Amino acid sequence: MGRSDLGRALRPACVDRCAGEVTPMRFRVAVDRIEEGTAVLLPVGEAAASAGPAARFLWPRALLPVETREGAHLVVSVEVDPESTAEAAERVRGLLERLREPSGGAPTGRSRGPRGGWRAMTAAAHVRRCASDSRVGRLRWAGLTLVLLVCLGAAGCVGGPDTLITSPVEVTFWHGQEGEAAALLEELAREFSASHPLVKITPVYRGDPEAVARDLLAVPVVGRPVMAEVDERWLSALREGGAIRPLSGFVKSKSYGLRVEDLSDFWPCFVASNTTGRREVWGLPFSHKVYALVYNPALVLSPPVTWDELKVQATVLTRRHPDPSRSVFGLALRLDADLFTLFLHQAGGRLLAGEPPRWSFNTPEGIASIEYFYELTTLRKAALLTLGDPLEAVVDGQAAMAVAKVGWPPGVLPSGSLAVAPLPSGATRATLAPGTSLVLVAGRTPAEEEAAWRFARWLTGPSCAARWAAGTGDVPVRKSAADQTVWREAAGSLPGWPEVLATMDSVVVLPVVANWSETREELAAAMEVYLLGQRNCSKAVLDEVALAANRALASP
Repeated sequence: MGRSDLGRALRPACVDRCAGEVTPMRFRVAVDRIEEGTAVLLPVGEAAASAGPAARFLWPRALLPVETREGAHLVVSVEVDPESTAEAAERVRGLLERLREPSGGAPTGRSRGPRGGWRAMTAAAHVRRCASDSRVGRLRWAGLTLVLLVCLGAAGCVGGPDTLITSPVEVTFWHGQEGEAAALLEELAREFSASHPLVKITPVYRGDPEAVARDLLAVPVVGRPVMAEVDERWLSALREGGAIRPLSGFVKSKSYGLRVEDLSDFWPCFVASNTTGRREVWGLPFSHKVYALVYNPALVLSPPVTWDELKVQATVLTRRHPDPSRSVFGLALRLDADLFTLFLHQAGGRLLAGEPPRWSFNTPEGIASIEYFYELTTLRKAALLTLGDPLEAVVDGQAAMAVAKVGWPPGVLPSGSLAVAPLPSGATRATLAPGTSLVLVAGRTPAEEEAAWRFARWLTGPSCAARWAAGTGDVPVRKSAADQTVWREAAGSLPGWPEVLATMDSVVVLPVVANWSETREELAAAMEVYLLGQRNCSKAVLDEVALAANRALASP
């Protein structure tokens, strides 16, 4: 039902007898959501029955009471304004008189016909045109005025005919956040619960997001939560294991779904990483950190922008000492598949190629990447390999630079803060932004699923995304979140961060195939045996991993 249909459905009987006594009409609406200055209002109660199941209209947020929140119930009062109605009737009579005038120009209320003559427009058509020119959210019934009276704390959660939440619902939410991030998540859960009286969000820490994903596959259905935060690399396994349910039905909902503008507001890499199968959405992006170059500004005056510059600066900045613990390296690297993936894509290669997809990292681009690390670590001895966080090597003074996942601020040195810059690039620019996704767990009731979806949608909206990024050091999952004041006053004001955020358009989407986790481990092991000199042919090492990975990919 469109907004004009809604107007007719809710049209009070007093409109047709406006010459008589004015009788106000009152009905209730619920605030379904508030986004970008506009509130979506849904009729509830008797109004919902009269208007129909798809009724809704938009209202400017600026014209609502300041205390209005999502889930609030409002009382709408509609009454006829006799004076304004009379003026409108007079204008219509004047229009009809002009329409009856002989043609001889271009009278008001006429439009040019197919042969160049003027054809009369009906008064009804003119009124429809005038109504269509009104601003979004304005109900322009002739002579009607509309007053919104806030009725916060009324019974009900979100109201509206499309909701399945008619009684209290608890959403158990397994997550992997710790420390200040966990405290912020609990604060946000309380805020949502307070504005949605029938919904209670209960966050439960269950270990890191990878452990949460494993638990969803291992725990019986009766012991599972309603929603969870999982490592995005596990989405394919969770889907195939039947542990989570698709979100496309919620995304497309006319009442509480995502608009086209919302979907385009997420960084494309996050939309792609949460979409598997036949373009089915399985998660919403939540907590992500981006790879960047972290460096000590007291040692690095100008960060490198290419592979060659990185290699030269790392060599110059390395200071070896007879006691290895006192050596300072130009660069620190974590020995894992992410590092290989970064440089593979920067060299112009790909992890997967073809249809059906096959692992294809054993190409000249893959060989060039692993040989680049070999030159840095073994030949030049300018890079420190670590199995921990390479950023800590810069903080501890063991390295001048590091390729690492960063949050803001990335750390503090005795001499001042660390600095960040976009990763140096090879043949092309590429980076990674690994992280977590919010999923709905299979086997829950429709009301629980709806409540969990509403919370996930709210939590990943522009305002919450900005608050989350500012409070945790994550990269904002929404583009528009970077325009929020809370972000601009935090990371957005730090040197280097706007440039790092600009690299989000070049984020590599990691594979969403079942054996990616195993392939990651094999790639990391292959890099280790080659860089430590246990194997002397980089192509043979990569060929072995690719062959085994493709066999596993092809097996049922």
